Amino acid sequence: MTVAKGGIVSQEDIGNVATPPFVRLPTLTSTFQRRADRCTSVAARHESLEGFLLFVSGLSRAQDGAQQRLPSGTLPGRDVIFERRKRGQAALFGESWSVDPTWTAALDAILETMAEVDKPAPAEAARARLADMLPDERGVVLRSFLDHDLSASDCALGPYVAAALQVHLTRMASLLDPADIGPEEFTGTCPVCGGPPVASLVHAGGDVQGVRFLSCGLCASQWHAVRIKCTHCASTKGIGYQQIDGEAGAVKVETCEECKTYLKIIYLDKEPDAEAVIDDLAALGLDILVSEAGWQRVAPNPFLIFGGS
Repeated sequence: MTVAKGGIVSQEDIGNVATPPFVRLPTLTSTFQRRADRCTSVAARHESLEGFLLFVSGLSRAQDGAQQRLPSGTLPGRDVIFERRKRGQAALFGESWSVDPTWTAALDAILETMAEVDKPAPAEAARARLADMLPDERGVVLRSFLDHDLSASDCALGPYVAAALQVHLTRMASLLDPADIGPEEFTGTCPVCGGPPVASLVHAGGDVQGVRFLSCGLCASQWHAVRIKCTHCASTKGIGYQQIDGEAGAVKVETCEECKTYLKIIYLDKEPDAEAVIDDLAALGLDILVSEAGWQRVAPNPFLIFGGS
């Protein structure tokens, strides 16, 4: 495979709507079922990744089951959210996720369901180990996950931790009022939970035709981002687009020469059923090629955080 180099794109190509919404909050009852269905569909087209994608599909179905069994959580008040947003912080900034009953309940439900799902032996060993951990031990793993600092011995725990955190944060995000989030001129991280974008989506149809939204890999919220602008450093210089020769261009990599980072961009007019987390995973080959060419990914996919030392 080779990478087809893209040049600077004219500002005339930027999707434009008179007043695009700043944030699009997730629908808890459909997010994980849709993700599971998309993952199963995509897996059939990616022989080399099929086993891993089917594992993620099973994990997504476990997430869907978990979201139906959550206890009542604690949502911050509107005044608290307002003060956080005024300081440029995420609406859910500072929430104690490691001890929140909805996070631990989601994790327990997912681990219970995944015990019955076919998976490689290391994945089952990681599931059983996490199930046996005390709450404080789980909290340490969660903190390391959020810091992208899981040890090599803990990296197999990552997908389960990510899955539980996604359920918890998507649930909280779905309960917020978009009007309380409020727009900012530029934000490279999710204004709802503070997580990094997993990819950007260029929408098709309706009142968001051609508009780009960054998609959070944790809470599934989307927030508006002007096109042809680096999502990491906000530069409008040296933006390029890379794709694999011969492909339809539904998924490309947007690269920035100023900060040497990249993020995938998914065009829903070419792939209407695309889902940010899953279609990002399925385009792993693009990550390899672009990384070898010298660019660094803004943040990893939550299901692909590799262990360190």
